[in-house]
Amino acid sequence: MGWLKTRDNYSGLSQAASLGIAILKKTKQNTWQELLEAMEAGDPLVVKTFLGLDLSDAQLDVISAHQDALNLLRINPAATPAVCPKCGHFILVSDSVPSKCMVGSGCEGKPAKIVAATAGKGLPPEAQAAKPAPAAAAAEPEADDADDFDFDDPFA
Repeated sequence: MGWLKTRDNYSGLSQAASLGIAILKKTKQNTWQELLEAMEAGDPLVVKTFLGLDLSDAQLDVISAHQDALNLLRINPAATPAVCPKCGHFILVSDSVPSKCMVGSGCEGKPAKIVAATAGKGLPPEAQAAKPAPAAAAAEPEADDADDFDFDDPFA
């Protein structure tokens, strides 16, 4: 299945929602509660799909920290968070996002709808950082020095 990549400007709630949407879609679950119930019941397709996702420790931590918001996600009919970049508040939207923040008092930010994380290409960033560097060219062997060889005791 591979690893999931969120947009670079996502963090906290935005990152958790992005990952949550992708996980729900990949496991074919409609809500976070349905996903948890399927995992607890040991649904083989859901468990296999979830375990096939290569989620980093940081991604698991952000998901864990935002369980309350993930419980509000729904795939069909859509209930997706839109987060205000100015005040950080979120609202649930189905398809269109309001033109200005409706939550923060006097906030002039424009909420942005959170999109699902996408499948990453190649190795996840954590694996790339841990990948050993290519081996340095082998050092040239030292020249044999005839003075180092003991002709009387060749095993010395």
